[in-house]
Amino acid sequence: MGLGVKVQIISAFSDGCLLEERPGYITITNGADECHHQVFITFPDLPKALPETGAEWLASLDTEQAAVDAVVHFHVLRPYKAKKKAESRRKYLKGQIRETLKGGEEPSTDEEYGVTQGRFLEGKLGGGQPLASMAVTLAVAARDLKEARAIAVRLMERYSSSGYRAVRPVGDQEKCLYSFIPGAQPAAPMIECDPGFLAAAGPTVSLELGDGCGFFIGWSGASPVWWKPGHAARHLNRSNAIFISGGLGGGKSLTVKLLLYLARLCGAYLVIIDPKNEYCVFEELFPIRKVDLCPGGSARLNPFTLSSDPRRAKSIALDYLSIVLNLSVDNDARRVAVSRAVEAVGNMPPENRSLQSCLEELRILARESPHSQVAQEAGQCALLLESLRDSSMGSLVFGTETDAGLGRVTVINLQGLPLPRTAENLMSGRITESERQGLAMLYLTAAMAREVAFSLPPDVIKCEAFDEAWMLLGISEGRRVVDELIRMGARAHNVIPMLITQNATDIGDLQTVKNNVGYVMCFRAQDKSEIRANLELLGADPEEEEKKSGTGLSTLFRSMESGWCVMRDARGRIGHVYIDPRPDYLLRVFDTSPGAARAGREGVENVF
Repeated sequence: MGLGVKVQIISAFSDGCLLEERPGYITITNGADECHHQVFITFPDLPKALPETGAEWLASLDTEQAAVDAVVHFHVLRPYKAKKKAESRRKYLKGQIRETLKGGEEPSTDEEYGVTQGRFLEGKLGGGQPLASMAVTLAVAARDLKEARAIAVRLMERYSSSGYRAVRPVGDQEKCLYSFIPGAQPAAPMIECDPGFLAAAGPTVSLELGDGCGFFIGWSGASPVWWKPGHAARHLNRSNAIFISGGLGGGKSLTVKLLLYLARLCGAYLVIIDPKNEYCVFEELFPIRKVDLCPGGSARLNPFTLSSDPRRAKSIALDYLSIVLNLSVDNDARRVAVSRAVEAVGNMPPENRSLQSCLEELRILARESPHSQVAQEAGQCALLLESLRDSSMGSLVFGTETDAGLGRVTVINLQGLPLPRTAENLMSGRITESERQGLAMLYLTAAMAREVAFSLPPDVIKCEAFDEAWMLLGISEGRRVVDELIRMGARAHNVIPMLITQNATDIGDLQTVKNNVGYVMCFRAQDKSEIRANLELLGADPEEEEKKSGTGLSTLFRSMESGWCVMRDARGRIGHVYIDPRPDYLLRVFDTSPGAARAGREGVENVF
């Protein structure tokens, strides 16, 4: 090709920009004196062996945040020709080894490796697989030269950890740029390889995640991620349930708020159990019904009227009293006394059913029961209930209302409620009496959410968020409610349960959660046991991932920045996702950091 034709092609390819070739990069300047730099990377060699997964060097570029382009030139040799070529080379190497041994010297490891692996290659070629040569050139672009060089170094380190040799060629920068023009000659050397290396490029690997329809929630590489509330159950026959974990500052809370907001746009009923009073930000977007169930709060609950079904209402009241009165399995007399009192209240007219009536029934049992042990335990329970009624927290459940008063969007505020500090204390039973009362209140909120889920028509979406879900799952009564929601409600009743926790290790039975949850989103984690728990929930093999030094999910969890998570969608696909709320004002509204509230309100006012 003549020099003039070559210059014309490059000029057309670069849209008339000025190209300045430097020893290690190219500077491209347009007519407005705006310029950017391109740094090139080539592969002079390939690794001798590849892992089964994790070495998709071409497909992995889609996960790179920076601008990186790739050109790959292939030359495919037909199997029968390739086999002759491989046999000829192996015979030559065997001859070399014989000559070396005759001379009293040892053959090189490369010669021995070539003879051994050549047999396996001949077997592949004999089976009809082709032999290929390929040349790879990557182009990193950035406005700042230092940034472009830093991105190139990061890419080279990532490929080196998988066994690839990636280098920055000195000189021939124009040739590297020219290789991106269709039909041009490759700038990098052609490297012979078997089909396994072509497959390792992952040219047909899909990074698509999510439902493929509905609302945009973020990016998986260059692919948008969509989520449609209720899609998993209606169209995939999978669970709608979502599990979200991650440490502080990782983006977990913002993601939960975004999903709840999008569900509301679909007309869903929202019930949010809020231990930290951070979901009140929704009042900036739409009307909410806030229920304050914290010490000194104004709300009053009646456990006997949380369900329209009398049998379920009695069950809710009995479970609440089981927690708050500590009805252990080895105290039959106390369990009998409380059960009789609850049954008696359940048979009263609806307007008389309350914990105050239950207290009076326990006093009657203490006076009139023919069984001395039952009478004694009934008296003890009456004293405990009376003490509970007179406390600032216990008085919240001595309401007489016959309606829970829930709205289209209900935020149940539990801020200040004494709750167990760690899962270890809860599992071992090392909790205080006030924490026991707090757990009983938490159970009642979960029971309220369950009644909303099962009382509304199945075609109505119900999205229910359980923040710090490990506390509910740490008591048998709460675990039963959550199990009902994710096992039955998440498919048959169009419920979207959202289980949220900072540490996945706080969840006692990970296997049950893994098998019954449709979506898993795990944000940044540092602790090794926490990372293993996340991998188990995602369905990955923790031991296999730990073997991938520098490339596996184990390393990824520690290095993830805010907003990034590893997601498993309803189809079981796993990928690296960046959560990107749209419009931009949602980011300000959902940010609960100090000073963010005013900016959020201003953004909403500007839109509405």
